[in-house]
Amino acid sequence: MSYKQPLPDDKQIPERVNGWVYDPDHSRNGYTWVGEDAERSVTAFRSVASARTKAYDDRASGFENNVEVAAKPDAELNYMSDKEAVWWAIKQAVDWMEHHHPTEWEHPDIVPAVFDAPPGFELAKYWMESRDQTVVYRQTNGKDALDMLGDDRLDSEPSLDTRKYIHIHTWNVSGKSTLSLAPWPRAHDHEMDEIVDLPEDCGLATAVQMAREWVVDQTDPLSSGRGGEASVTAR
Repeated sequence: MSYKQPLPDDKQIPERVNGWVYDPDHSRNGYTWVGEDAERSVTAFRSVASARTKAYDDRASGFENNVEVAAKPDAELNYMSDKEAVWWAIKQAVDWMEHHHPTEWEHPDIVPAVFDAPPGFELAKYWMESRDQTVVYRQTNGKDALDMLGDDRLDSEPSLDTRKYIHIHTWNVSGKSTLSLAPWPRAHDHEMDEIVDLPEDCGLATAVQMAREWVVDQTDPLSSGRGGEASVTAR
């Protein structure tokens, strides 16, 4: 159950603003509007020592899937009450939404290529953190390796027949990335098998493209061998 700070008695939440719709049942603490036609949201809230407004790109998860639209520490709130402070944050949210339609805004660090999954796969997870980003694709037409192989699943030869997930990890600053097969979405390093030697510091967009090419090479008998440099190496 989310917590919503009380508002001043004479104020009401705007239900719709420029393609954003207020969601009173949203799980996030504070007051949240969601995009009608896009996976985006905006939340205004009163924290312990400040009033804040954040915009979220909900296509991704993690602590860094948002940007701060406005923030004011207690020292700058001019002795506002908690009700007045959260209303200040709401006004900032409304002003920002009026100038940003949900279909026209995305997080500046989102990599659009991530949403073009390899053939036969769908995006299972896109996790954004301050130091790194993680992408996991799930086979759409395969059984979970857990069901197929039981306790012997990690002893099987890693392939698209025995591993349901592709796991990509990229460090934000260096761009160094790894591309692996995994038996489940939250596999540990020792449970994954690298499948492609990626170029040094290639970045997430290139890693995604090479994952797509590797899958085509493995599944399309007419493939020209673009994935020829792929190799499976236990990590």
